Amino acid sequence: MTVLAAEQAAAEVARPREWKIDRGFLLETIVCDLHSSALQVAMLTIMLGASARPQGALALRSGRHMLHDDCKVMILALHYGEQAGLPPASIRRIDSFYRSVGDAKLKLRPLLQAVARTASPSELLHVAQSWRRLAVAACEALAEVDALIKSQLSSVFSEDAATLRRLLKEAADGDVSHVDATGSVRLPALRQRRSNPRTAVRRACRIVLPDGVYSAEIADVSRRGLGLVCAHRLDDGQDLRVALEDGRELEATVVRRQGDQIGLSLRAPLSTADPLFQPSRRG
Repeated sequence: MTVLAAEQAAAEVARPREWKIDRGFLLETIVCDLHSSALQVAMLTIMLGASARPQGALALRSGRHMLHDDCKVMILALHYGEQAGLPPASIRRIDSFYRSVGDAKLKLRPLLQAVARTASPSELLHVAQSWRRLAVAACEALAEVDALIKSQLSSVFSEDAATLRRLLKEAADGDVSHVDATGSVRLPALRQRRSNPRTAVRRACRIVLPDGVYSAEIADVSRRGLGLVCAHRLDDGQDLRVALEDGRELEATVVRRQGDQIGLSLRAPLSTADPLFQPSRRG
């Protein structure tokens, strides 16, 4: 190789390469997460609004699993919002919404942890006022992506946005009719595709608790959650470990239960290549 050729090769290696972004995928990711965050805001606002009622306090216990703050990931994604077609002003407003959600969750976490012990209804209702304002901000953030959704994405996203806006308005107005007599929050269904699709499986596992180890079966799995069948009594918000047949233990929190059907939120998301996504073969 000549000196000139070597210099040209070195210059090619040193030259920064352009990172090509899939604009459609990036826009869909931003919209899906924005819808998810708006739904969380609506749910927590409704739960807080119902906190003066005995069943409202029960509903708040299951709200703890929504307090994980992953807003920083989307704030980073918004750095590329212009490539997805978002105007700079819209990016700033959505960024501000995410930062407000992160701050509100941080302040709410210790309060919800104290619900069963010391938090008073008046204290919770005071916090609910700030969350009602956050519900209004969520509506405004959804409006920032309306035009792009209508021009570039499926109509399903527009339908879900309309459903979310109605729910957020009810939450902002203090409507708590979605909390039933048992403390469960009943929400309208969204048509949007799951960002973490579930795979049906049948795998034996064990639930590891401080008082013992109990048999269970994994019925379905997503990157961020497991659906179990377990006869042992588990409570909403309860932390546990799931011992798998391959020797691993996954840390999780109970987010819902209906009879022996248990829904878990995983502390750390699974890789899409995780063996759990491969259905087990039984004879």
